[in-house]
Amino acid sequence: MQRLQAVQNATARLIVVCQKLRSRQSYTVRPTHLLPVRQRITFKLCVLAYKCLHGMAPPYVSEFHVPTSSQASHPRLRSSLTNSLLMPRTRTCYGDRNIAVASPAAWNDLPAELFDFSLSLSAFRKLLKTVLFNHGH
Repeated sequence: MQRLQAVQNATARLIVVCQKLRSRQSYTVRPTHLLPVRQRITFKLCVLAYKCLHGMAPPYVSEFHVPTSSQASHPRLRSSLTNSLLMPRTRTCYGDRNIAVASPAAWNDLPAELFDFSLSLSAFRKLLKTVLFNHGH
């Protein structure tokens, strides 16, 4: 993870230098708006979960994203009132990295304002990126 972050940081520095060279009159540097690698992974997992819940993902991926409210065995749980997803149990840390576990876990960690089903994909992505930026800094 550290190596990926180092590559991303070097790329951001290169972009900033190129922007400075193009506009020699203006030395203001615009931020690159790149999420750190860990947050970028969380972003991708949450967007995948959003697509699955809204019918925009293939069925073989959507079968891993089951809302707790749709389960007959969980009608009285607090999680069935929210838009949380069922998470399969794993026994190893490698199992936790599986898409069937990682994506629902990332989705369940989101704040409640992102669970609004009336949000479009672009609005969800924008709000999610804002939340992840504020959480990371």
